[in-house]
Amino acid sequence: MTTTSTSRLLNLLSLLQTGREWPGSLLAERLGISPRTVRRDVDRLREMGYRIDATMGPIGGYRLDAGSELPPLLFDDDQVVALAIALQAATVSGVGIEDAALRALTTVRQVMPSRLRHRLTALEFIAIPGRIGDATPGAVSPEVLVAVSSAIRAQHVLRFDYAGRPRRVEPHHLVAFEGRWYLVGWDLDRSDWRIYRVDRLAPRTPTGPRFTPRPIPGGNVAAYLSGRFKGSGGDDRWPCIGKVILDLPARAVLPFAGDGVVEDLGDDRCSLEVGSWSWIALAASLNRFDTAIEVVHPAELVAAFGELATRNAATALSPRERGVLVVISGLPGTGKSAVAAEVARRLDAVHLSIDSVEDALLGAGMEPGWTTGVAAYEAVRAAAEQNLRLGRTVIVDAVNDSELARDTWRRAGAATGTTPHFFVLELADTAEHRRRLEGRARGLAHVGEPSWSDVRSRAEAFEPWHGPHDWIDASAPVAAVAASVLHRLESAEPRTP
Repeated sequence: MTTTSTSRLLNLLSLLQTGREWPGSLLAERLGISPRTVRRDVDRLREMGYRIDATMGPIGGYRLDAGSELPPLLFDDDQVVALAIALQAATVSGVGIEDAALRALTTVRQVMPSRLRHRLTALEFIAIPGRIGDATPGAVSPEVLVAVSSAIRAQHVLRFDYAGRPRRVEPHHLVAFEGRWYLVGWDLDRSDWRIYRVDRLAPRTPTGPRFTPRPIPGGNVAAYLSGRFKGSGGDDRWPCIGKVILDLPARAVLPFAGDGVVEDLGDDRCSLEVGSWSWIALAASLNRFDTAIEVVHPAELVAAFGELATRNAATALSPRERGVLVVISGLPGTGKSAVAAEVARRLDAVHLSIDSVEDALLGAGMEPGWTTGVAAYEAVRAAAEQNLRLGRTVIVDAVNDSELARDTWRRAGAATGTTPHFFVLELADTAEHRRRLEGRARGLAHVGEPSWSDVRSRAEAFEPWHGPHDWIDASAPVAAVAASVLHRLESAEPRTP
C-alpha cells in the first residue's frame, strides 16, 4: 500500500469515526476521490477489522460500527499530537489515573510506526494544574508545539518571531497552564528569563547551536511560572498579602477565597488572608464580598481602600458634576501663562500656574532647585484635584518638558475621574520667541527669568509626548491662541464651567 493510499485511508477513517452516517458522494467530495475509490477504500478498512455498515438508497451511506474486537489503531500526525497531549495532561487531572496515563503513553509509543513514534516522543511538556481562565485560549498548531518541544529536547537555541520581532532563546520548558501554552526560556538578547505565549510565536528554521541548560530560578518551573503571573518575580507568592475580617460566615466566603486562607470567627464573621499583584487590586477584589470589611494588616491595604474610595467617588459623579482639567504647556516665552489666564477668564475657571507657586515656595525659604520644582508641581496637583472634585474647570500652565511632569496631571485626572486635555504651545519663529522671552516682565520676585541659552537647552532636552495632546501655533496674539484652545475643547467634549 502506498503512502498516498495509507494517508487516504487514515483520512477516511477519521471521518467515519465521527459517528455520523456519510453518503458515499460526500465522502468522495471531502477526500477528493471518486465514489468507486471510496467503495474500494471501505473494503480495505473492513479487511483490517473495522466494521463499517452500509445502507443503500438516496439517503444511505457508510457508518463505522463499534466492533467486539479492537482492530489495529491507525493515527495521522495530528492525532498522534492530540494523543500525546491528552495522556500527558491526564497526569495532573487529579482523578487518580496518573500512572495509568503514563503506562498508556508508553504502550502506544511502543506500537507506533517509527515516524509517528518520533513525533510522539518529540512532544514533551509540563502540565501545571489550575483553573481554566475566562479568556479564550489561542490556537496553537501541532507543528509549532512539536518544533518548540524538539528544540528543548535537543537543547538547540530556538529562533522565532514574536509580536513582529525576532527572538533568540534557549528553550527550557514547554508548559500547559490554565488553558494556554507557554515557553519558558533564557532570552539571549536580554540576558534574562522570559515567558512567551506559544500561540504568538512563529519558529524559524534552522534552529541555532546547542546550549547548556541553566537552572531555572527557584528550581521549579511550576512555582516560577505561577509566581511570575502573580507579579512576584519568581517566587510562588503574591507580592501584596493582607488580612481582613468580613461580616460573613466562613461557608459563604470559602467558595470565592481562591488560594486565600479563611478562618471562622463565629457570630457569622470570618477572617480572610489573601493576596494580589497590587494593593489597589487586592482592595478591589475584597469589595466583591459586598459586606463590611475591617483591615487587620497591613497599613498599605488601608491606604489602598482610601485611594479606591476616592476613585469610586469620582466615578459616581455624573459628567456634569465632574470638573474639567486643561493643561497648557510649552517652553518659557511661548505665552502659555497669558493664554491660560485668558482661557480661565473666558470659562470663569480656576487658573493655577506652576511658576507662581514655585515663586511663593522660594519666598517662603525653600532652596532653588529640582526639589522645589517638584514641590510646586505637587502643590498645584493637590489644588487642582480639590477644585475638580468640586466640579470646577481648572486651567494649569506649566512647561511639562518631561513625561514625569505630565504624569502629574494624569494622576490628578485618574484621582478625580477626569481626562486631562493637554495643549502644547509652539513658536516656530525663533526670533519672535526670543523677542517675547527677553521682553516679558511677569513680576515674579524669586523665580527669575531664564536666558535664551537656557531656553534652547530645555528645547533640546524636551521629551517626546506620549498620549493625546494638541499642538497650538502660539505666533498669533493671546486672544486668538486662547480662542483656538477653546475651539478644540468644544470639539473634544462638552465642558462644565
